[in-house]
Amino acid sequence: MKDEALKILDSTTMITPEEGSFICDELSKLPEKGTMLDIGTGLGHSSVCFGKMKPHWMIYTVDIYTPYFEVGKKSLAVIADVAL
Repeated sequence: MKDEALKILDSTTMITPEEGSFICDELSKLPEKGTMLDIGTGLGHSSVCFGKMKPHWMIYTVDIYTPYFEVGKKSLAVIADVAL
């Protein structure tokens, strides 16, 4: 799962590969079930990564910059099977 999640994070310039690896390592330490709120979601790549690493989590995303929604929706449809 980590490799798949890192590919998603590497597809954006907002997170470096080193940061992505750190995030995935930290996520692996968390329980298998939980809830997360991603504030400032942007295009949603990080949230998809979280979902790949923790498929039994409920992940909520919020971003006030509305142009991200349509662009992110198209992007996420390509890289993940997510409900929008």
